[in-house]
Amino acid sequence: MLKNNKINLWELQNKHVYIKIRKQIVKELFDNFSKSALKFKIRDIWHYKTGLYMIPLDLVIKILKSLPPKEKTRLKRLIGSNIKCLRFGYGKGKAIKNPKLPVMFSPCLARICGHLIGDGGIRLSKGDYAVHYTNKNSFLIKQFKEDILNTFGSIESYYYKYKIEDDNIGLKVIRFPSIIGIILMEFFGPMIKNKKKVPVIILKSNKKSKRLFLQALFDDEGCVSSNRVTIEMSNKKVIKSIKSMLESDFFIAPSNMSERSHGKWQNSYRLEIHGKDDITSFSKKIGFSHPKKKEKLNEYIKKYKNKKIESKRGKLKSLIIDTFKNDDNLSVYQIAERLNTQPKRSFRKHLYTLERNNILKVRKNKYKVKIYSLNIKK
Repeated sequence: MLKNNKINLWELQNKHVYIKIRKQIVKELFDNFSKSALKFKIRDIWHYKTGLYMIPLDLVIKILKSLPPKEKTRLKRLIGSNIKCLRFGYGKGKAIKNPKLPVMFSPCLARICGHLIGDGGIRLSKGDYAVHYTNKNSFLIKQFKEDILNTFGSIESYYYKYKIEDDNIGLKVIRFPSIIGIILMEFFGPMIKNKKKVPVIILKSNKKSKRLFLQALFDDEGCVSSNRVTIEMSNKKVIKSIKSMLESDFFIAPSNMSERSHGKWQNSYRLEIHGKDDITSFSKKIGFSHPKKKEKLNEYIKKYKNKKIESKRGKLKSLIIDTFKNDDNLSVYQIAERLNTQPKRSFRKHLYTLERNNILKVRKNKYKVKIYSLNIKK
């Protein structure tokens, strides 16, 4: 059970976890054990005491339970702060060296979750829980590796590449040992195929964590076309959650979810973000870290501003002045009504600019409402 958004060492009991403790603490642990009244068979005690073998976490917990409460508390604290290595299984799996315990939920961990749902996952076959992430972009592979190391400690990763012959696409894969997968599953649950879903811990997290989670998903599964940002996945539950988060947490209004058929392949589900306001909002609040997608989105917004926004501003300035041709002494609401628009902040900025440039003059009526009139000849 996840408590306070963190996983400590002792919550990994019964997960086939092995630990290596600093020698002096190991000696204290087994000295206490030798004096205890427990009677059960344990092999290789000498190997554990000398540090030749890593110790099963279950065995450590069993010994601690046999001790008096004060001694148990003291040793438990000592062991928790003196772990040299943490590994899954008795075999040759790689260990986390100098693990960062407890493992705390963070925006960095939220981004890892986004990539696991996107182009990554946790293997649940062959007796292990290896973590994998696949992408053709080297920046994202490096980012995923750094997030793992910053969250868990020093651990060896594995790289390999393969090519999709039909598309001539070279994909890079990074993989981490099962001990990482065991801990990640404690936070996020299964991360394989249709078992993937947006975890509760993400839905209840802060804005920064949600932003990095969504950014990772759009980095993996999103794309930018000439006038929209699109995300498409075969997992309907995840797409629904993305839509809900965009609307409720970031006030971005995507399209309704659409379903696409791929013949014998699994159907996919699609969301689109379009329109100047929502695309600009997406860029500011979520955006991409994928270098090419980020550049493409920035270029689109820049072109849109140059071609659309600036011309609209110039036109609106003339239209505001034209409203005074037949009338004078108009409030901001009257001006907006005549131009069939809303007196929003951007509209008021134009009035302020005209006032500052001495084109409009302003006074306040008895109700403290600003009244504008033309300060130049009609």
